[in-house]
Amino acid sequence: MHVLIFNIYFHPEPTGTGLVIGQLAADLAALGHQVTVVTTVPHYGLDREGDHHRGRLIVEEQWEGVRVLRTGVPDWFRKGWLSRLSKYLGYTTLAVPAGLRAARPDVVLCVWPPLTTGLAARLVSWWRKAPLVLNVQDVYPDAIFGGGIGPKLIRKVEHHLLARAARVTVLSEGLRHEVIQRGARPETAGVIPMWTDVEGIRPGVKENAFRVAHQLGGKFVVLYSGNIGTFSGVGVAIEAAAILKDVERIRFVIVGRGHGKETLLSQAQRLQLGNVMFLDTRPRDELQELLAAADVSLVTLDPRIARTSVPSKAFTIMASARPVLAAMSPDNEVAKVVSETGCGWCVPADQPATLAQTILAAMDNPSLDEMGASGRRYVEAHHTRHALTRRHADMLMAVRNIKTGR
Repeated sequence: MHVLIFNIYFHPEPTGTGLVIGQLAADLAALGHQVTVVTTVPHYGLDREGDHHRGRLIVEEQWEGVRVLRTGVPDWFRKGWLSRLSKYLGYTTLAVPAGLRAARPDVVLCVWPPLTTGLAARLVSWWRKAPLVLNVQDVYPDAIFGGGIGPKLIRKVEHHLLARAARVTVLSEGLRHEVIQRGARPETAGVIPMWTDVEGIRPGVKENAFRVAHQLGGKFVVLYSGNIGTFSGVGVAIEAAAILKDVERIRFVIVGRGHGKETLLSQAQRLQLGNVMFLDTRPRDELQELLAAADVSLVTLDPRIARTSVPSKAFTIMASARPVLAAMSPDNEVAKVVSETGCGWCVPADQPATLAQTILAAMDNPSLDEMGASGRRYVEAHHTRHALTRRHADMLMAVRNIKTGR
């Protein structure tokens, strides 16, 4: 089976769908399938793009048995929504000729957001007469975009793509319900949970080299590691840090990049928070040590996307056997898992005082190790990488077989 994958992010980007779709592509190739990925020049979470990509519209590479076609997206704007829009539209335009350069696929797999990726994947799947499978990681409510023609146009595009997809895979039942409301046929929409690297991320020693390097010995470390995006909701951690700034033992460590980081930095400086440390995204090979250095790890989420978004960082935290402190709606999939397994705490996303009180109580909680162990047991049972990528492979084969009448 030849699988043609469209995703704007891919290896070596260290976080988000760039990481997990790289793992999926590699595992499909290891199972004997032919895999081609149409993506962009590496840019998300990295210091700079590779020089060998500059000035070239389409670059072909090989990685882990996968053929990778990289489009040279424009970089006219360094930051903000114009930068993102130029990348999305540039990728969508170039992804079509890149996709048509590949051999005829048996199945086209498209990952969104961004929604614009679906336009290129839909056109190539139509031209090549190959079934389209949508892997929907998240959707956004109309309120985020404001009024006017924008949300209406977005909804029309969403409905068109969802209604014509042979399969739609999502990360949770809440998101499945949402994509059906937006146009997906119920019989085509199914849940395949996000996996985590239970082999690469294991329980580790807390007082480790990371703590020594950043003078965190003996501190109670509250860690946030991941994308600091517009809807990540990390601002509640800064507000909680302000409430706890006189508690000498507590340190908030915020690791990552994203469009919302400058706002958080300014807020912390304005509040003169000496108990907050900001670091850039760490290399993947340092992630286990970083997670092990935490006493508790934060997962935060903007209430506007609470029902549909599934922050995969929660499962990575659980793999590290550290308690999860989830600041989000109780309706979220991650909040439900944390509550059901007892691997941490759930607090409302918009109540920094409650978050601060929970952190204070956690400092003297004798059950932290058992809470972490509970999370580890859960991901070992439900979120292992190869079991879930195999489910994707089986689903893609089923779609291919329906198309060919096998």
